[in-house]
Amino acid sequence: EYLEARKDAWIELYGSLLDFDGEGYLSEARDEAAWDPRALTRILYKEESVGILQLATLKGAQEGIGHIPFLYLKPGWRSKGLGRQALGQALYTYRDMGRKCLQLQCAPENTGAQRFYRRYGFVSVGEVPGVKGFLDLLQRDI
Repeated sequence: EYLEARKDAWIELYGSLLDFDGEGYLSEARDEAAWDPRALTRILYKEESVGILQLATLKGAQEGIGHIPFLYLKPGWRSKGLGRQALGQALYTYRDMGRKCLQLQCAPENTGAQRFYRRYGFVSVGEVPGVKGFLDLLQRDI
């Protein structure tokens, strides 16, 4: 399910699976979930799985930063408040861990995600290299 969500998000953004490293994403998610069960969560509506929230709870601990490597909702489930709830879960988890801010990376051309994150207080604090060019590094206080 996780890999299918990653593939769908990649195709939606880039139009094909060219340069997609599914095994790399899957390995990272497995490692994070093995360390902390909160790191990988299905987003559910009633009994239906409609998305994925991935946290990197080890990353940024020394700096007091929480990281969201992946937040995905199936296309038919966007703009229904579920993304906001998933983001709230991430904020709660990291606040409970003593983190001071939350960061994530977002492709500049992913305008829907950019709008969503900015609506909930994220601001651009720089750029980081990605597979297909630079990604915006977005951050908000917790």
